[in-house]
Formats: sequence, structure tokens, C-alpha cells
Amino acid sequence: MSETEITKKCLLDLSKQDGVTVWRNNTGALKNQSGQLVRFGLPGSGDILGLKATKITPEMVGKTFGLFISIETKTKTGKQRDQQERFEEMVIKHGGIYVVARSPEQAVAGISEVGNEQQD
Repeated sequence: MSETEITKKCLLDLSKQDGVTVWRNNTGALKNQSGQLVRFGLPGSGDILGLKATKITPEMVGKTFGLFISIETKTKTGKQRDQQERFEEMVIKHGGIYVVARSPEQAVAGISEVGNEQQD
């Protein structure tokens, strides 16, 4: 399965999870009508970004917040680039969820491990 196919299937499966909102995140560069190179997106960021509603513990007021998620889709043999590894480190450092998914099942499992014990 190609990365594009994995990404599409991950988006579909993730969007079916309670309290999860995800979207496709494109990065790259294109030439505009004037021939200037225009870069878009954050280099190294995941193919899929989103939020997962998670209830924090009662001693932390008990309010619900959105937990940042980043899913980097790869084929069975695909490897993260250096920028992607740095982005992963940043997301984890700030308490977000980062998953390298080689299938929709891995994407869903990766976001399911955090926060479900706190959901209503």
C-alpha cells in the first residue's frame, strides 16, 4: 500500500473515533504564476494533524481539552527524515501524541493509548 493510500485510510478510520478531529497536512513548495517558489506547511510535520478531546484529572479541574496529535504515515519500509524526527520530539516534549503509522490500525491504536481512561 502506498503512503497516499495509507494516509487516506488513516484519515477515514481516525475520523470515526469519538472525540477525534483530524485533517490532512500538506507541506512542500510550488511555483506561483510569477515563477516564485512558495513554500507551505511546516517541514517535518506529520501527514495527519488533529485534536483529541481528553478529560484531565479531577485534581486538574476536570475540564476537557484538545490533545494535539500528529500522524506520520509511512510504507512498511519508509523511514522518517531528520525534520520529521525533530517534529516528533517537539510534539512529545509538549505533551502531544505522535504516531508513525504504517496502517490505519496503527494510527487508531496510537491515539487510543492516551486519554481514553479520562473520557466520559
